[in-house]
Amino acid sequence: MQKDVFNIVQCQQCKLIYVNPQPDDISIYYSPEKYHGFFIPDSHRKIIETETNVFIKVKNILKKITLSIHYGYFQNTKKQGLNKFLKFITFLLKYRFNWIFPKYRKNGKILDVGCAGGDYLKKLQELGWDVWGVDISAESIIYAKQVLGLTNVYTGEFETMELPKNYFDVVTFNGVFEHMQNPTKCLTKCHDVLKPGGEIILTLPSVDGWDCKLFGKFWCWWEAPRHLFFYSRTTIKNLLNKNSFEVKSIEYSPEANSFLYSLTGFLSNILRKRANKVLYAVIVKNRILYYLLLPVGLFFSKLKMTSTMTVIAVKK
Repeated sequence: MQKDVFNIVQCQQCKLIYVNPQPDDISIYYSPEKYHGFFIPDSHRKIIETETNVFIKVKNILKKITLSIHYGYFQNTKKQGLNKFLKFITFLLKYRFNWIFPKYRKNGKILDVGCAGGDYLKKLQELGWDVWGVDISAESIIYAKQVLGLTNVYTGEFETMELPKNYFDVVTFNGVFEHMQNPTKCLTKCHDVLKPGGEIILTLPSVDGWDCKLFGKFWCWWEAPRHLFFYSRTTIKNLLNKNSFEVKSIEYSPEANSFLYSLTGFLSNILRKRANKVLYAVIVKNRILYYLLLPVGLFFSKLKMTSTMTVIAVKK
């Protein structure tokens, strides 16, 4: 069966990289048979977490410490000296727990675009946020409502959805913004629904990553046509600035996942895909290799050269 071929080009003026032309019907590339990324709720995972499990109790304690030190939740102002030490030793945990959280806001209102099954929103709700979510997957929204008990979650396209204006403190895109067909229209919508001084948080692939340069066409995030735009530090800053957002910070994840996936794809191509499952198990699922690569990831994150960046920008 012949695979679809898509052109990835770069604008010679602004240097933005994108798929051209975009598919006429993007929805067919998000069918359950072809794409499973939008709906993997925690309860569907093989390991069922229980409070009686000692490992899970330790993990939950570490999560609470990370939320306190890095994001301002559960703060104790009497422990500032200890906090500085804990901030240093818990730096990696921010990324190991997969989610980037907004800074604590009392009675804050947050909208997650591409909320999937709602696990992230549920955690934010437990932390005191008024949570809203949007996703194109009806199955995901049903799960978020019926299983997690979330109410303000909706099926549809973010750009055309009716949402309250000047209402949200934060809008988040966790691995979603690169999927948006019209980034300018998307940012205009964000600007409309955010309060003055509200923040947008984007976690997305970065073409500045060292593994992108190393693996070239085998870099794992060239996921056309689901990924339609591919950003560098410069192009995402320019895009946000043109759409009335001021970039507050850009942080780079030290995690090694993109390197491991890219290496698997590269070797799979050499072996003509005969060893896909073996390579995936030996490389991607290899926790020892993952942790051995963390110092490399830390080094390149300080150079702003890893493949995942988190951008925080403020509405002007």
